[in-house]
Amino acid sequence: MFSQLKDNFIRGKIFQPQFSNKKIILSFIGSFIAIFLLGIISIQQNQILLIAPFGASSVLLFGISNSPLAQPRNLILGNIFGAITAVLSVKILGSTY
Repeated sequence: MFSQLKDNFIRGKIFQPQFSNKKIILSFIGSFIAIFLLGIISIQQNQILLIAPFGASSVLLFGISNSPLAQPRNLILGNIFGAITAVLSVKILGSTY
């Protein structure tokens, strides 16, 4: 039993979740559409860095939706807190080095 556990641990099987092909395809499509739309908005508003924080949120939301970190409260409040922190940093410290 110990050798089988050791083999599984070495191969990474213990920590690797299994996803169905349907789940993988749906998470790819959802993430692609969300990031694509944010990219269009970023280009139209001349805000190139808008897309960066939402990439990680898309992966959480569509890839591991059962995770506590992917719940709407955490995603929305986390992004609002990050935006407020960024705006306050620019206001207080300025936008130059």
